[in-house]
Amino acid sequence: MASMSAADHKPAVTAVSLAPHRSERPGATRMARLRERRQRGFRCYSIEVCDADIDALVARGFLDRLRRDDPCAVERAIGGLLDRL
Repeated sequence: MASMSAADHKPAVTAVSLAPHRSERPGATRMARLRERRQRGFRCYSIEVCDADIDALVARGFLDRLRRDDPCAVERAIGGLLDRL
């Protein structure tokens, strides 16, 4: 059996990713989403909506009356209203 000299030994090649690593932490994920939205020209706002506002969304057909207590449905209804401006 032949012995290997140091010149015959080749180091193992390891693939290295040059893509930026995204953190899995919730705060980092939120910030990344915020930056992406801003790059697209979007902003997030928290607003208070009273019952009269909900009633108006229902009356104008933006919100189904059976989904008036569903925050996601209300959000979509407000988005639909804003899209018409």
